[in-house]
Amino acid sequence: MMKLQSFADALCFARMNRGLTQKQTADAVGLSSRQYRDLELGKADPRLSTAIRLAVFLDIPLDKMENGEQIHAAHIHPE
Repeated sequence: MMKLQSFADALCFARMNRGLTQKQTADAVGLSSRQYRDLELGKADPRLSTAIRLAVFLDIPLDKMENGEQIHAAHIHPE
């Protein structure tokens, strides 16, 4: 288990644990690669609708991503 410091950390952690690229994730939620990269780098904050789409796509409870709470592999369900 790891303590995440931010939404950006949670986003990166969840994406990598699913074995997805930034582009695959961006495409799946309707963002450009640059918009997604900026979210993951913490250079931008997502709109609520975008945060919800990311949480649903990555199968992570939104409150865990927003609060930087502990997220571990049990919360990530790769297909």
